[in-house]
Amino acid sequence: MRPNTFVPAIVTPDVRCLTSSDGTGVYAEAVGNRLNPHLVFLHGFSLSTVVFDCIFYDLEYVRKFYLVRYDMRGHGRSGKPRDAEAYTSKRLAQDFAAVAEAYDLKSPIFAGWSLGGTMTRIFR
Repeated sequence: MRPNTFVPAIVTPDVRCLTSSDGTGVYAEAVGNRLNPHLVFLHGFSLSTVVFDCIFYDLEYVRKFYLVRYDMRGHGRSGKPRDAEAYTSKRLAQDFAAVAEAYDLKSPIFAGWSLGGTMTRIFR
């Protein structure tokens, strides 16, 4: 998937390489105006943030929302711990907390795709 138009400079993401509480790296990006409603996107199994490119590079979304996406641990540009303990619900919630804190998210709306959608149970 790719945008229908060229990506304007206004859509240059705020890229951050964060550290979760257990030391695992979490790759994250944000675009848009922080004063708009906050939307957080999380991809499914074996995917990465790039699955949301069409949303992140669409000027209508960028004008109306503050969009944040991140690579789930074990995927994309985030860290890939080897031990099973690193993939518990607690660790996944800590990754989300690191993203929320880094981007100062206020009452974000969470949009998860497939495996990413199961994370909503963790965040309650």
